[in-house]
Amino acid sequence: MKSDKLTICTFIDAYGWELFQRKQILQDELQQAGPLQTVLGYSSACDPTILTGLQPEEHGHFSFFYY
Repeated sequence: MKSDKLTICTFIDAYGWELFQRKQILQDELQQAGPLQTVLGYSSACDPTILTGLQPEEHGHFSFFYY
């Protein structure tokens, strides 16, 4: 069954929920918006988690750096 409804999810890295509420950018265009809870404090773990729905231990991305 084909659906005519299209959903677009936009993720803006480093643009916090508090800043979104204060700056009023894109608020007229967005029907739904809400804060996300971070998995870890940096994007290299958060971005793959948001895109895959998997936890860092499952997708294997924890940091941009190797020690």
